[in-house]
Amino acid sequence: GCIALRDIAPGECVLREPAAVKFVDSDPAWIANAKQQMETLPLAEQELVMSLMDCRDPPKSLAGIIITNNYSLGLGSSSGGLFVELSRFNHSCRPNCEQSWDDAAQEIQVYASEAIQAGEEMCTYFVDPRMPRRDRQETFKQVYRFTCVCPACSGDDAERDPARAELLRIGGQIKRLGGRDPMRGVQLVREMLDVYRRDGITAKSFWTDACYHACQLSLLSGDVSGAQDWARQALHWSRVCHGPQHGETLRLLRLSEHPEDHKVVLA
Repeated sequence: GCIALRDIAPGECVLREPAAVKFVDSDPAWIANAKQQMETLPLAEQELVMSLMDCRDPPKSLAGIIITNNYSLGLGSSSGGLFVELSRFNHSCRPNCEQSWDDAAQEIQVYASEAIQAGEEMCTYFVDPRMPRRDRQETFKQVYRFTCVCPACSGDDAERDPARAELLRIGGQIKRLGGRDPMRGVQLVREMLDVYRRDGITAKSFWTDACYHACQLSLLSGDVSGAQDWARQALHWSRVCHGPQHGETLRLLRLSEHPEDHKVVLA
């Protein structure tokens, strides 16, 4: 695990790291290519890579290490990377840190999602913390072979799990509604953010996405002023989870300045 040596403010970058190994999911020769990249690393870094966890059946292998520890190189990307230092971060379903791939810098960056005190463990997340607890635990068991005992999965916080079902319900309504009733969609986004606040959904990329969606819906309804307010909120959260110079943050900055020029595309 990784422990904070000092107090850390929300939005502060705690790690910048290039990938030790990169791969493409659809490439049948991905492991051969990974081994070639591995051979170019200094011996000390090769040893660090091979010291990482392999959750597959023995014997330990580079393929198993990559499968266990890889992170996507961007939202929706088919490319992944292995990061030695980031792999030392443990998972929490209520993470206080969040990873973000910066394509321009060709590095993964980790930002504090909320205030972290000196001595506190810094955690990211391996699975979507908005999933119901039972589904999260099944994923941990099948993919990572451990049982999560973070605050959201045990103790009093586990009693909040019905909120995850509420998020699924709201998310389903937003998806089905699409752009047919934009103002109702905006209200559903508000409800979703209320659940995020109330039940400790700390990863700010989810907040960013929700505010951006509300911005687009506001534009569909002709509410440019409301769209600008939502764009500014999305920009704020993007700075927290991606940093001020990330491509997504800069895109949202332009949107917040000139929302009337934005072409609405609902996912």
